[in-house]
Parts: sequence; C-alpha cells; structure tokens
Amino acid sequence: MSQPVKLESSTSLSQADLHAIALLTERVTELDGVRPLSEQVMLSLLSNTGTPTEHICAWQGARLVGYANLLRVNGADAASVEIAVDDQGRRLGAAGELLDQALRETSGYLQLWAHGYAATTAQLAESRGFIRVRELYRMRRPLTGDLNSGGLPKSIAIRPFDATRDTDDWLELNARAFVDLPDQGNWTRADLEARLNEDWFDPAGFLLAHEVQQDGSQGALVGFHWTKIHHHEHTSDAGNDNLGEVYVLGIDPQRQAQGLGRALTMAGLRYLQHQGLSEVMLHVESDNSAALATYERLGFTRFDKDTLYRSPVPARPSA
Repeated sequence: MSQPVKLESSTSLSQADLHAIALLTERVTELDGVRPLSEQVMLSLLSNTGTPTEHICAWQGARLVGYANLLRVNGADAASVEIAVDDQGRRLGAAGELLDQALRETSGYLQLWAHGYAATTAQLAESRGFIRVRELYRMRRPLTGDLNSGGLPKSIAIRPFDATRDTDDWLELNARAFVDLPDQGNWTRADLEARLNEDWFDPAGFLLAHEVQQDGSQGALVGFHWTKIHHHEHTSDAGNDNLGEVYVLGIDPQRQAQGLGRALTMAGLRYLQHQGLSEVMLHVESDNSAALATYERLGFTRFDKDTLYRSPVPARPSA
C-alpha cells in the first residue's frame, strides 16, 4: 500500500526544499510541455524579497510530489496560488489537496493561475466551480524576412538600458504604462534587479526610446522594448533552441497611437534576428483588442494561453 500524501505549510524554505521544488518543476514541465510556475514565483523562490508567501508542500515519504505557492498581497481582493504536481502526485490526488488547503488558509477567497491550454490546474479549477477572470494569450511568429518596417519618428532615438542611470526613469514609466496591470506596473527596484541578475539578461536587448531635443540632447524616456532569449519554457517549443521573446513592451500613455509601439516592436525583433534566433513569442491580454490586432498584423499567431481563475465567493456570515 502506497504512503499517503502529507501536506506541510511554512513561510520559509530550506535549501533542500528549494532543490526539491526545482526538480518537481522540471518533472512537471517535462510532463505537460509548459512550466507550471510563473517567472515571478520562480524568482521569489530564489530571492528573499520579503514577499508575503506561504509554501505548501505535498510529500509522499521523502519525495516532493506537489507544491503550491500562496501569495498574499495587501489590498488585493484575494490571495493567488500556483500549483505544480507531478504524475505520481496526480495519481494520489495531491493537486486537489493542495488547492483545498489553500482555500482553507484564505477562507475561500483565492485566485488560481493555470498555465497552458491543457493545464491540469485548469481542469481542477473548473471542476471546483472556479470562475475564469483573465486570460493571457501566447503568440509567436518566425524571425524571417524583412523586419525593417515601422521606422522611428525623427524626434525619437533608441539606445540600450543602463542600470546605473536608467533604473528610476524606467520604473516610473513602467508604472504609468501598466497602471491597469499591477502585476507589471507595481514592479519595485528589487523586482527589476532580480531580472537584471538573471543569466539570460542582456542590456543590448533592453531597448529604451528617448525624445531627442532640438540641440541633440537626450530628452524624456517615452517607451521601451525589453527582449528575452530562453529555451524550452513554453508549450510547443520542444526542440527549439532559438526562441526569443517580446518580454515587456511599454509606451508612455501620452505617446500612444503615434506608431511608437510598432517601431519599438520591430526594433526588438531585428535585435533578436541578429542574434541568430528563428522564432519570437509574446504574451498579450485576451481582451486587449488593439494589441491583438497590431500583433496579428505583424504576423503573430496564437498558440497557447495562461488563465487566471477566481474561487466562487463564499457566503459571509451574517452579523
């Protein structure tokens, strides 16, 4: 008779725990073809940022068969959770146990991310009556052909990011560009620095667009296109060692509808093409019809999605 699953909750992890979670994540990625935990979760596991996170581990003996990352954000309507469960854990019902524990610890007010069309987490959420509240499409296109369309206005110049002088200006513009998307717009200096310290970061692929004054001096930061190069992280990417990403593209809200977004997108694609990459992907909100139309005109097509679910709101006790 197999050992039962044992759940352990904590607000800190040992190095052995972190290693077990990393191995679990790789097993689930191999199983499903997509990473079960977001970049934000993986970065938080590697750094001590003071984020109010609870870790729920599902053990079968000495083997970690499931993990839930429960994030509580001040001011948010609900805590959010991401779950990774391997094949053995699924046979033992660990995914349901992890979700039930997260619901108990949040009094039923919970959001759940499911990564990928075929995510078992999505099936679990829907079986529990969770409501779909947000979708992020993943789109891609080949980096072939002429990418020289979408020229910059004469009053704009592009240069690489410089952490010694651009951090504050970039954080301020990022906050304004993504005021309606707090998971991006609320980035702190620590959030930025964590990504600047990643192995994949290359300042040459982090493009900043500045106004050019009449005397030729540099003016205000008005946009940016941060590109990324990575391997085997997304559905249908198996065997593709040449994948780039439109990691973050932001435009000053006062400079919208002036062609700057298209110009910066194409500049980033040219950079990735010059690195010898064969394909590029991006994420876009499913309800952002303007961005979807723009990317489709640029040759991007949808191939996968991430979905955010919200638990059914529990009845509040009467006074």
